[in-house]
Amino acid sequence: MESRVEKLRMAVEQSGYGASVRRQESKTQDWLVGGGETGKLIRSMDWSATPLGPIESWSQSLRTTVSLCLASNFPIALVWGPKHVQIYNDGYWPICGEKHPKR
Repeated sequence: MESRVEKLRMAVEQSGYGASVRRQESKTQDWLVGGGETGKLIRSMDWSATPLGPIESWSQSLRTTVSLCLASNFPIALVWGPKHVQIYNDGYWPICGEKHPKR
């Protein structure tokens, strides 16, 4: 006898939404593309050592906000979480001056 959970899973997969969920899980950093030099720096960081935690665990809200920030030519800095972690784009980089992390 199939469980209710199994029946629900099958219904979701048959509707086409299951494939979408699997695609999202397949590569957690597919959303983090572009962004110039700052984008490269963000992708190369070990975020598990920060208050934001591993990049794979970031909320959809944080992912969307970072993506919008990196896609803009206008200087944008965002501050996230209780520890106020700052993430910014290439346009904001010159504003940071010597405080910008070195590679």
